[in-house]
Amino acid sequence: EFSAFGGSLPQQIEHMTDPLKHHIRQHEIVDWLQVIAMKQGMCIEKWCILDDDEEGLYGKDVKYREICDEHVVLVESSIGLTQKDAIKAIEILQPTSR
Repeated sequence: EFSAFGGSLPQQIEHMTDPLKHHIRQHEIVDWLQVIAMKQGMCIEKWCILDDDEEGLYGKDVKYREICDEHVVLVESSIGLTQKDAIKAIEILQPTSR
């Protein structure tokens, strides 16, 4: 059904975060950005977190909150991704003017 929206799902996921760190997703995300992506020679300049669970993203641990905050779009789980959420994500991913 995804193809009805102009795309297709990949046969395999090439890059992914460590599911063992999923209980506090900020650690999972920052670890991937700072360790895995760098080891694979990737330079990630823009990134966005779409999440419907602020507690799951941060938990009681705010270690990486400062790094993550400007990249987060909190989605209302009972509604799903809205056009407003998508616009915010696109704005986060836009190149910055110099």
